[in-house]
Amino acid sequence: MKTFTKLLDITEKIIKVILFAALAGLCAVAFVEVVRRYLFKKSFMWADELCRDLLIWITFLGAALLFRKRRLVHFDFGHDRLPPQVLATITLASHCIAMIMLGYLSVRAYGFAFSKVLLRQISVTTGISMSVIYSVVPIAFTLE
Repeated sequence: MKTFTKLLDITEKIIKVILFAALAGLCAVAFVEVVRRYLFKKSFMWADELCRDLLIWITFLGAALLFRKRRLVHFDFGHDRLPPQVLATITLASHCIAMIMLGYLSVRAYGFAFSKVLLRQISVTTGISMSVIYSVVPIAFTLE
């Protein structure tokens, strides 16, 4: 179990580095694009698309990280009024349902992200395969 926890901690650190780099890149590209548009009346064709792609990665990887830390929004209305055994049963049931749902979504997302349609689609301005861009969806569901 310690090895698994250590592996999860290393994965978390890697995700944090990726998130930092993606957010820094997003901010830099957006800043340069705003300055370029308003001062020089020119823009890079790839900037909007790159910002969108980085935002997709930030959203999904950030959600996976927050899910592990249990910092996503949740409702706890009435938790303090339930008996401990009922609360434990509800918590166990909700975790089982979440695991089943995330497993299903992960399998479906892998099928989508690496489908023949997306493998053949190339982003117009960045030249990146759409499969690379949307591969974060199954990665995030697997990490959660």
